[in-house]
Amino acid sequence: MSDGTARSNVDMKTWRDRFRGGAMPSQLLAKGEPFTAVLCANDRLALGAIEALRERNVGCPEQLSVTSFNDMPFVSLVQPQLTAMRIQHFGAGKAAAGILLYY
Repeated sequence: MSDGTARSNVDMKTWRDRFRGGAMPSQLLAKGEPFTAVLCANDRLALGAIEALRERNVGCPEQLSVTSFNDMPFVSLVQPQLTAMRIQHFGAGKAAAGILLYY
């Protein structure tokens, strides 16, 4: 942008299952606006997104990246390999309990 402000084109959608996860990239592609990545709230949504991209002959990760949270055991079997962020639930709970006990 001419005023030096960084431009961000973030479109947020909320779905909870794999089948609806496929609607996410489909709707974004239908808009015709360029985007480079889809960040999914969980691995099931990411599987739906990858499946939808494959059906539309969109290369993943060559054209679009798909990432998710959870890193469930089956994710290592997905092709192309999925970038998944593992959340350390036990560690987060332990830290939260420590903070509560401290105060």
